[in-house]
Amino acid sequence: MNLAKLNRAIHRDLGFFFVGLTLIYAISGVALNHISQWNPNYSIELETFAIAPVVGAGDPVATVLSEVPVKGAFKSSFRPAPGILQIFTEGATLTVETATGKVDVERFVERPLLFPLNYLHLNHAKGVWTLMADLYALGLALIAVTGLFLTKGRRGVKGRGGFLALAGVIVPAIFFVFYH
Repeated sequence: MNLAKLNRAIHRDLGFFFVGLTLIYAISGVALNHISQWNPNYSIELETFAIAPVVGAGDPVATVLSEVPVKGAFKSSFRPAPGILQIFTEGATLTVETATGKVDVERFVERPLLFPLNYLHLNHAKGVWTLMADLYALGLALIAVTGLFLTKGRRGVKGRGGFLALAGVIVPAIFFVFYH
């Protein structure tokens, strides 16, 4: 096998092998780029309940949690203002108007596709996934380098391909210089 065939085979096979990871990082990358405009991991569901007023109750947190259907363990609570009690559980925040018994429950629901993609993209899994992400990065570098030498002649690295590759390096450098 000559060098050109080996280069093409490496480029092709790595491209096929890493297609899943490429889609994971591409989709979650776009979502994470817009994190200031929306939460790509969770949607927030708001539900309101009416219970008896909890003014003077022995343990207002226990009273509210016994009357409002909330999954997840109790984490903490505090009073941000007179007559308001906030209760935090795993997966929900309850805001209670103690005098009226009005309870607003905000639930954080994982987005079905984006949560797992972002979980992997941000390397929350750690451990073996870190190794996989590192191998993927090396694979992308190999795909990039082997791609430079797929085409010969005026469309290859010595012609239009080289110009485009150089532009692909210069554009991020310009952004870094002007926006850093």
